[in-house]
Amino acid sequence: MRGQMEWVTRTAAATPIHVVNLPTPLTARGLGAEGLYLLPYDGHPSPRGYAIAAAYLAERLAALPPLANRCLSVSRRPHGASRVVGVAP
Repeated sequence: MRGQMEWVTRTAAATPIHVVNLPTPLTARGLGAEGLYLLPYDGHPSPRGYAIAAAYLAERLAALPPLANRCLSVSRRPHGASRVVGVAP
């Protein structure tokens, strides 16, 4: 998998495509494979794994133009308005 991510990163560097490496936030949690994936059934993320990846992806996308200015204005809305929600450890 590491080789695939390196290839994607190199290939995207020559384009305006932004790469988001989802294993980064998953391994940073230190939960182990059993807490993040549907092992031993398959290698897809568990609901918790998907929640961690989704929060990371939302944060990364919100920081990129043209969303950065739009998301900043959304985050300044009063409580209860639309906003990106983090995932508890």
